[in-house]
Amino acid sequence: MSMSVSIADRVRRIASDVFETPLTTLDDERTFDLLPNYDSLRHLNFLLAVEQDFGIAFQPEEMAEMLSISLVAMLVGEQKARSASNG
Repeated sequence: MSMSVSIADRVRRIASDVFETPLTTLDDERTFDLLPNYDSLRHLNFLLAVEQDFGIAFQPEEMAEMLSISLVAMLVGEQKARSASNG
């Protein structure tokens, strides 16, 4: 299993919990604002949960790009790679 699959799976689980949406209904490319339980506070809580789960911190401009599971997983992967190369 590749790291990106693992990251996407973890992001999907967090999204399912925060947006109270079954895992089976989450599409990696679907934007969060199309979810039935979406609101901006849940989106912020989702991003904070992702940061906590992965032990990373996003810049505000990165958060603006986090509109789908695939985009969040990609940015998490980039953050972790930066952390690994700087650590």
